[in-house]
Amino acid sequence: MSATSYLLNGLNINNGTSFFVLNKPFDFPTASPALAKIARLEGNTVTGYDIKPRTIPIQVRILGTSRSNLESNIDTLYQALATPNVTLSLHSDGRYWRGTVTDVKLSLASNVPLTAVCTITFTAFQPYPWASSVSANDTGVQQMSGSGPTYTYTYSVTGGGNIWTYPSITVTLKTPSVQGTLTSAYTPSNSGVTQLLCSNPGGTILNNDVFIVGWGNPTQYEYVTATGAYNTGGGYIPISSWTPHYSYASGATVYKAMVLGGAGYTAGGVNNNFTPRTAIPTALSVGDSIILGFGVFGSTPQSLTVSTAASAGQTTSVFFNSVTITNSWPAGTPIVHDIRPTSLTITETTDNRAITVTGDTSLMQVYGDSNIFNCDPTGQLNATGYNLEPAYSVVLNGGSPLAYSGIFPVLQPGATSFTISLTSPSVPSIEVVMAWFSRWVS
Repeated sequence: MSATSYLLNGLNINNGTSFFVLNKPFDFPTASPALAKIARLEGNTVTGYDIKPRTIPIQVRILGTSRSNLESNIDTLYQALATPNVTLSLHSDGRYWRGTVTDVKLSLASNVPLTAVCTITFTAFQPYPWASSVSANDTGVQQMSGSGPTYTYTYSVTGGGNIWTYPSITVTLKTPSVQGTLTSAYTPSNSGVTQLLCSNPGGTILNNDVFIVGWGNPTQYEYVTATGAYNTGGGYIPISSWTPHYSYASGATVYKAMVLGGAGYTAGGVNNNFTPRTAIPTALSVGDSIILGFGVFGSTPQSLTVSTAASAGQTTSVFFNSVTITNSWPAGTPIVHDIRPTSLTITETTDNRAITVTGDTSLMQVYGDSNIFNCDPTGQLNATGYNLEPAYSVVLNGGSPLAYSGIFPVLQPGATSFTISLTSPSVPSIEVVMAWFSRWVS
């Protein structure tokens, strides 16, 4: 029967030939209460607990086939022990501590030339060992519930191990959208552009379809009008002559809007519907926000609220709550389905911890954007032991850390309930991916 592998900095210190672990501790981590004195109260009150770094003593017997071979095996062991910030695994399932060897005791006796016993002190600055592989939970695409403007999605995740752990939570906006991205930069110096170089937004593109260039940018965006189908060979949408008012980098979003048909609107008229010039690209739910005139440079757009659900591809009238039209809009004016959230909160309802991010420059704005919440104060969360995002941070699409309010949630070893709350002008869909390393007390 082969010996169980115990690894310290990748070296098997229980290989059954040169190294044998004689004992390994499974003590509970030391918890020191934080005490405070309250006037006229006997004794003290406990305000919390300090879990100390764990000191792990390990006895290893070293064998050699000769005295020189024994010394060579000691050198091999010492080489592994000399590196700081390494992993130690003393369990059959591969869970590990990360820390540093802080003391080694070993002496060679002349009367036992082929063996020595080494006492290694390993200090794990994080006292709980981590699982050797990452666990994950993917909700798939979920339409959120609610009547607006706040929508929620609640679900439960089982963490594993036997102590809480710190997950990474990625929330991705999945509200249906027909969109592509620019494959070339454009500036106001690009006069009379008739080919919009971009990835294929998908679906059928027809003459008079309208696209918003810069969708998701809170201040710089405008519309272009297609004059035909997407040119696959050239990688562009043919458009009516366009001179950009702003600069757009390659990668900026190109978003397909709805198009006002018929005779357009006259300012001051009361209306409750529009006939789209071309098929609407995505479905609309009751209560969704649509914006008339969005992307028309120098104009003031008008928000409308959908009163009757509409299907993707619909060419008949789209109904909204009756309003007085504030501007005159000709046929061909863009109307966007506004899917841009303004606030995102993750609540761990099991322990009532919640964290919130707000603002159009911090939040996912277009289909495929993600907000990533790294709830680990050490930053330690991926297959190699470290997170790609900074510790205790929220980022948008892997960017710089953002401002947030609240407390980062944790994941319990049993079932933990989470509620995702999104303030959005329209019914949103999201996908939530949670990743974590289970932890154990010992």
